[in-house]
Amino acid sequence: MSTPSIANTVSEWRPTPWIAVVLGLVFGPVALLYVQRPWFAVAWFVASYGAALALLAAAFGFDSTLPMELAPWMAWVVSIACAVHAYTIAKSTHSVAERKWYSRWHGLVVVPAVALVLTFLIRAFIFEPFHIPSASMHPTLPEGSYVFVSKTGFGEHSSFGIRLWRGEPTARVDRGDIVAFRLANDPRTTYVKRVIGLPGDRIEYVNHRLTINYQLVPIELGDRDGDYQFAVEHLAEADVTIAFMPERATRDFADVVPPGQYFVLGDSRDNARDSRFIGFVPRDHLVGRVVKILRPGKD
Repeated sequence: MSTPSIANTVSEWRPTPWIAVVLGLVFGPVALLYVQRPWFAVAWFVASYGAALALLAAAFGFDSTLPMELAPWMAWVVSIACAVHAYTIAKSTHSVAERKWYSRWHGLVVVPAVALVLTFLIRAFIFEPFHIPSASMHPTLPEGSYVFVSKTGFGEHSSFGIRLWRGEPTARVDRGDIVAFRLANDPRTTYVKRVIGLPGDRIEYVNHRLTINYQLVPIELGDRDGDYQFAVEHLAEADVTIAFMPERATRDFADVVPPGQYFVLGDSRDNARDSRFIGFVPRDHLVGRVVKILRPGKD
């Protein structure tokens, strides 16, 4: 009498096209992991973050000619292309005997989660990009510019509105530095201005002229462009190109910078909301120092 054998069966699987489309629209490269095309996922990941990589390269001194305005549009185009690509692969894929771990739900969650965590940590501890929506720092930072802010030594470990903790700041702040800082009455808002007054300095700004510790800061007048008069202001630490409006009344100011605080000005002296309006900036409100400027349409 023969003993019946038990056959080992392997369950087969094939990707569902509509799931591939949804994943592609939400996070493009993940859709290619779902249909088990990891190298395509890597290629699309590089494409979708090409603008960010170009910005990062520029921050480290490499040339970048990518127009900044294309970055968000590029992300949308890549997402749609990923969705279409993943859909066509899913439709043409026959059942497979082995489903890879990265195409399962835990792989599809872990891979983008790791990417997001790495992005957050870089922004929170090393560099964070900021968009300049106003002309308050014109002409140094034209409206629409992007800046990279170095957060090393400033103790501000946060990004995307999430703060991990506030450490003890150790970075040196010099007169002439362009810094990012949180507003005291609205910590969710970040301003970018130039440090003019250090703790203990007496600052006066009267009739478009700056005085530091009773010494009038020398300037050289430059070109005139409409309402703007350009000039080079000779701080002891740096030469700064500023713009002011001779026909507009100035917001005059005179005071001594308290300990542990800074006086900041916009380079567009008559078109900036700075310490003349918002007061001194406490040391622990500084986010970081601007180390790279990317102007609209060019580096």
